Amino acid sequence: MEDDRCVAQELGEALTTQHYLVDIANDGQTAWELAEAIEYDLILLDLMLPGMDGISFCKRRRQEGDRTPILLLTAQDAIASKVMALDAGADDYIVKPFNLDELLARIRALLRRGSSSGTPVLEWENLRLDPNNCEVTYSGQLLHLTAKEYALLELFYVTNTGYSAKVPCSTICGRLMNLLQKMLSERTSRVCAPNSKKLAHPI
Repeated sequence: MEDDRCVAQELGEALTTQHYLVDIANDGQTAWELAEAIEYDLILLDLMLPGMDGISFCKRRRQEGDRTPILLLTAQDAIASKVMALDAGADDYIVKPFNLDELLARIRALLRRGSSSGTPVLEWENLRLDPNNCEVTYSGQLLHLTAKEYALLELFYVTNTGYSAKVPCSTICGRLMNLLQKMLSERTSRVCAPNSKKLAHPI
């Protein structure tokens, strides 16, 4: 949730490459409506959103009983601003400009803190999906999936995410066909060339 569209787009792309499902809101009201409609694992929030600032957003979410981890982004480095944000209900605070690796590390830490144990590995016949490290294997062989492929595959395992209504049926069918072809292709490559190195099949 970031009012600077360029920053929001860059953050969205960076998080998507890390296999996170991302929704972007450029104002406080849109952010609130998304938070009301969808149960998120984490909220990344700019302090100075138009419509509803980050402090007000945090206070209202906590008053509503929402315990979703909130990481605040801001250009204000004053101690008083940090104290105000944390007292309002934010779980962490990072000052812009920030290092992307540090931001990703803070996100991972908050996600770990929000879960008492790791997400269980999901298995179906020869297919194995590990949400903890975003790895997918088929018959023991690592599949090289794009972020969208991984997200769609995880979607079919986890039906309560609230995303199913957002994905058109034609998109799902097309992606599933691509996944099936990739599984068969990598399986065939392993059988036909057992001594070759693992191959990536980007689409």
